This record gives sequence, structure tokens and C-alpha cells, in this order.
Amino acid sequence: MKSKPICLILCGGYSTRMQQPKHQIRLGGKMLWVILSEKAIKAGFQPVISCRSDQVKDFKNARTIVDAYSDIGPMGGVLSSFESTNKDSILVLSCDVPNINTETLIKLWDENNPTLIATCAKANTSEFPEPLVAVWNRSALRPLLGAQSDGDYSLMKTLNSHPITKMTVESNELANLNTIDDLKSIREL
Repeated sequence: MKSKPICLILCGGYSTRMQQPKHQIRLGGKMLWVILSEKAIKAGFQPVISCRSDQVKDFKNARTIVDAYSDIGPMGGVLSSFESTNKDSILVLSCDVPNINTETLIKLWDENNPTLIATCAKANTSEFPEPLVAVWNRSALRPLLGAQSDGDYSLMKTLNSHPITKMTVESNELANLNTIDDLKSIREL
């Protein structure tokens, strides 16, 4: 039996503006990581949580990948996931995009071109790709490791210097939680 594709949910950060780890924020009584895990499962993915070693205890009954890279942000989660799995492609989601639709996750996967480094969602109001709502391909490993060794931890810079596929989605799907006001507006949707 073929294994399910992985949906890596990035949960390693701490929001200074929200004064708590984003993955612990609740919407409708559920933590953000649980909401995204449920959407991933519904879309046919195996949810995997990317986190720091001190956070593993927060994710009971969930598969986790501990970031092997300290203090480099989301790049560390992406690198760690490729280094600890045999997957050629991994759907990557930031834990703070609760409005993402299940259909969008499926479409991102279906439209992925594995010869390119990534297939990224982009808001219909922007030309910029969203590196944290994307399918990253193993072909990104070499450029990401090169950027990391140069001290450049920006996933966006890596995307901008390589051919990628962009998939347009409604901007509200990519609305993320950075402030208390963001949380209030998402709760009102």
C-alpha cells in the first residue's frame, strides 16, 4: 500500500505579539494545529508536526519531526522534514492559516510540478507566492542547504531565485494570525 503524502504543519515558533506559541491559539475550542491536522486528514494527507524538541509534549498522539536546525525559522522545519523522511514532495503549512480550504490542499498537491522546487499558493490580490502554504519538492533541498550555510534563512528568497509554480487562491484562505486583531477578524469570518 502506498503511504499517504505528508502535510507538515510548522509549529515551532512563538508569537511575541500574541504572547504565546501560535499552535496553542484556539478557534472554536480547537487549537490551530488540530484544525489544520483535521483538514490535512480530510484532504488525504498524513499530518506531521514540525516543532522544537521542547514542544513535542504539546502534540500528544501526533507524529512529530523535531527541527534539527535551531533559530532559522520555517526553513529549519522544511529541511528537517526532507532529512528525516524519504518523501520527494511535502505539503507545508504554517500553523496560523486556519482558513485554508481542504480543496486548496488537494489542488496544490495535484498541480505540483516535482521538477521545480515548489508549488506555492498565492493570494488573488498579490503576485507573491506564499512559502508556508506550498508543496516543497526534494529538488529544493540543495538550494535550501546552500542558503542555510550562507546564513540566509528566507524561504521567499529561495523561491524568488528558482522557477516555481504559483496557484491562485482567495486571499482570505491565506489570512494568518499575527496579532490579536487578526484573531478577532478570523473569528468573525
